Amino acid sequence: MVRRPDERLDVSANNYSSDRPHTYHVPAHGSTTHSVDPLQHGPGWYDLSVGLAGDASWSRRYVGHLENGEHSITG
Repeated sequence: MVRRPDERLDVSANNYSSDRPHTYHVPAHGSTTHSVDPLQHGPGWYDLSVGLAGDASWSRRYVGHLENGEHSITG
């Protein structure tokens, strides 16, 4: 696949959050940061998907729990 000079990454919450999807334009060899606070919307869980615009074959899903020493429930 030939990469364009500017890739568009789409980040969206699947569960545990009502955050709107975010789009990032990242230059070739560049980077970006997406921050979430899993304790703000629930008991520490996060579930995010990242997709690459124009390439449906590439995606990543990040699911986990932020430990804070408190009792919590499972996802």
